[in-house]
Amino acid sequence: MDIRELQYFVTIVQEGNISKAAKTLNISQPPLSHAIKLLEEELNTKLFIRGSRNITLTETGKVLYSKALNLIELHKQSIKEINDIEKNVRGNIAFGCISSAHMFLLEKGVLPFYLKNPQVSYELYEKNTYELIELINANLIDFALVRNPFLSTDLIVEKLQDEKLVAVYNQKQYTFNKEKISLNDLKDKPLIFYRRFYSVLESIFQKKLIVPKIVCKCDDARSAILWASKKMGITIVPYSATKYITDRNTKFIEIKDLDINSDMAIIYKKNHYLSNSAKALIQTIKDNL
Repeated sequence: MDIRELQYFVTIVQEGNISKAAKTLNISQPPLSHAIKLLEEELNTKLFIRGSRNITLTETGKVLYSKALNLIELHKQSIKEINDIEKNVRGNIAFGCISSAHMFLLEKGVLPFYLKNPQVSYELYEKNTYELIELINANLIDFALVRNPFLSTDLIVEKLQDEKLVAVYNQKQYTFNKEKISLNDLKDKPLIFYRRFYSVLESIFQKKLIVPKIVCKCDDARSAILWASKKMGITIVPYSATKYITDRNTKFIEIKDLDINSDMAIIYKKNHYLSNSAKALIQTIKDNL
């Protein structure tokens, strides 16, 4: 049994049948079928129940699939670690970022890092915190920039900074003649909620005996700000997200009785190899705070 055979096996499982797996692997079907036959003979077990269209894993097949995924990942990480020793800061960095922190990541990390390390390439995944945690656990990305709170016991969490939440609005729609507003100033005004903070904001409004007039809940801070700029209402987002404001009539203001902060953090998997390039990018972000 070798890594190539395990990769064949895993591909068949993921594609659902040998024909599709052969196309994915860019080989003909007979040698793939032969490789699996040899694997089954070596293990003295049947790995698949072959149906008319798709295959189904046997119990031993399920065990091998789980082990094969770990072995293939270990093989990849070993090659990556060995090559990294030779290359120092080179190669590709796969990382993730939430929508409200993309500008922060670019200004504090990627841009200054790129200027010093133009030979490095990037794979950026823009998703919500929980989706990024899934990508980390699946070993698809090295690290992610996210916001607390979240639940995970298998991650290293490096806190970066606390941020206030601010209200974003179009000054042609609303005028606040004060340095800070209160939640009561938002009463009866249409609100665009960034879904990441919906539950906590709803709870705070309830404690103030205010029923928020919600016109939209969205998954992206940039969308929330865009809607606010188009006079659809007022949104509440982390301060760093105000970097996405491009319309000169769109302003932001602090909310004096909103006693919550949104802290950003870099997360990555425990006991998982981080390349020198990934480590250097993380350090660049921390150095530029």
